[in-house]
Amino acid sequence: MSLYRQLLLAILISSIMALIGSITSSTLSTRDYLVEQLRVKNQDNASALALTLSMTSDATKIELAMAAQFDSGNYKVVRFTDPADKVILEKIATDEIADVPTWFQNLFPIIIPAGNAKVADGWTQLGSVSLESQSAYAYRSLWSSSIKMALTMTLTALLGMLLGYLIIRRIKKPLDQVVNQANAITKKRFISIPVPNVPELKHLANAMNLTVKRLREMFAEEARRLEIFRREANFDSISGLPNRDSFMTQLKEAIHTEETAFGHFLILRLSDLAALNKAAGRRDLDAAIANIGQDIDRLSRSMQDSLAGRLNGSDFALLVSHEKPLEIANKLMKSVTKNLGKYAKPGKCAAIGMSSYRKNIELSDLLRSIDKAIAEAQKLGKNAVVMQKDPVNPNIPKTMVGWKKLILDAIKNDWMLQLAFPVGTFKKKLIHREGPLRIKPSATAAWIPSGQYYPIAERLNIQGEVDLAAISLAIRHLQQDTKTPGFAVNISEKSMRSKIFLGQLKELLQKHPHEASMLWIEVLEKSVFKYLKDFTQLINFLKPFNVKVGIEHFGRRFDQIDLLHDAGVDYLKVDASFTRDIDKNKGNSSFVKGLVQMAHSIGAIAIAEGVLTPQEMKALQELEFDGLTGPALGEVNAHKEAKIKKVL
Repeated sequence: MSLYRQLLLAILISSIMALIGSITSSTLSTRDYLVEQLRVKNQDNASALALTLSMTSDATKIELAMAAQFDSGNYKVVRFTDPADKVILEKIATDEIADVPTWFQNLFPIIIPAGNAKVADGWTQLGSVSLESQSAYAYRSLWSSSIKMALTMTLTALLGMLLGYLIIRRIKKPLDQVVNQANAITKKRFISIPVPNVPELKHLANAMNLTVKRLREMFAEEARRLEIFRREANFDSISGLPNRDSFMTQLKEAIHTEETAFGHFLILRLSDLAALNKAAGRRDLDAAIANIGQDIDRLSRSMQDSLAGRLNGSDFALLVSHEKPLEIANKLMKSVTKNLGKYAKPGKCAAIGMSSYRKNIELSDLLRSIDKAIAEAQKLGKNAVVMQKDPVNPNIPKTMVGWKKLILDAIKNDWMLQLAFPVGTFKKKLIHREGPLRIKPSATAAWIPSGQYYPIAERLNIQGEVDLAAISLAIRHLQQDTKTPGFAVNISEKSMRSKIFLGQLKELLQKHPHEASMLWIEVLEKSVFKYLKDFTQLINFLKPFNVKVGIEHFGRRFDQIDLLHDAGVDYLKVDASFTRDIDKNKGNSSFVKGLVQMAHSIGAIAIAEGVLTPQEMKALQELEFDGLTGPALGEVNAHKEAKIKKVL
């Protein structure tokens, strides 16, 4: 039994005992008071009757006087005896107490002493009178008084119990907070609590909060240290952008992932870097390149699913997901001319070549197209921007109205396909499946990947309908394939923050509680840190349904991982760009190993995305990852549920 219940039970028992004791004591006191009052009354009335009888010797008058006393109804016995105690006249009435419980009469018996007085004529004793009161009146009075006292004391006891309950509840709240904080620490969640006013708990809460603060500081310090490793291994020291190896790894992953549909890839090439270096000097040129790198990074962050990098001394790359790619390219060229214009010949700062790309395009073909565009731009001069023409796809809507109709019709008519890629352990046991959602404009048309329609659905603000459809399909999959231990679905940041979507999701999960407990809901890393409060609220919203919540494509904002210490995230899917060729990239290994340890330290499991080769798989297992996705995993054994043991 909990301490809280024990205290409540103690208050209850104490209140009941105090109530019984108070009622008993009060009843006994009242009874004694009644007996004493009746004794005095009996004696006084007996003396008065004796005096009356002493004034007459007429038998009739004596009988009338005694009858008058008896007929008052207050006496059970009125007796007149001679000096030899022989009864001369006696009147006796029954003593019926019908309206008082027998148990009460037995528990509190009332014995009233009789009143006695001598009847005399001068110095001659004529006899004596005796009066015995009716006990029924006393019992009724005592019973009525006891009922009133019981009600009053019961009410007082209840008020006392309520006050005790409120006091214990006031103490319990900070105690529960301390307990919850301790439980959270065991689950690798470092939360602080308000300091209670209760002195005993105040010291404990302060000590716990101090411990949590120090753990957070250690956690943040470790994250900063690992971020330094990551930047040293993957970033150019001058521009601050990802280096060639890091960018190309991310680019390969970006153009082949399911979320990719189309976009534009540009390369900015500085003209005659040696001449610029001679004209500006190394320090000024480095400062100019750093400014250009900041502008490129700013443009990249302003676009969804964008990448930026420095390929070599003179080449900078940017993946453009903006609707108006030429606008982005011109902004970039303005930054170059602003920073390098005074060191270069007029119109000879740089050239930009741009080409569109689609999912699964060969990287060599994409680079060849951009090289051609750069060559044309260099011929034109004047800091030219050249973009290769994008082939027209006749099956894709040309307007937002058309896209909206296509997406909503696909949901309405169930023209949807949810893929089911395996996510498993290194022993090839299934953890769950993950399912990007494809749609098509008609029953006979080709499937459209999520990367092509989903960004448009977000702009049309109908991503909630798409996310809900994806979760519904995942539930259907779990119902049909009972051997699948779980299914992961990605939702957008807009859905995560939408009360309407969350309300609809709640209704769906309530209808399917069993399948809900096997759902894994994940959100993109950039959305998590952009709206961390909403992400934490999403976790708390889904916990009652036993839904696991994680972060997808994790790692690019690793320096903010310390913000997750109290979120309660269940898993992290580490972006493939960090694990690609991990068996060869020793510089990245230190960072990735630290990332996994940090994930475990907040109670989350770490899953590597897009693992291609057995060599990568072996290296990731040595780095203590819990699971993986990608071709290296193959089709795992779906009949055995993987049990992930969190590192304590």
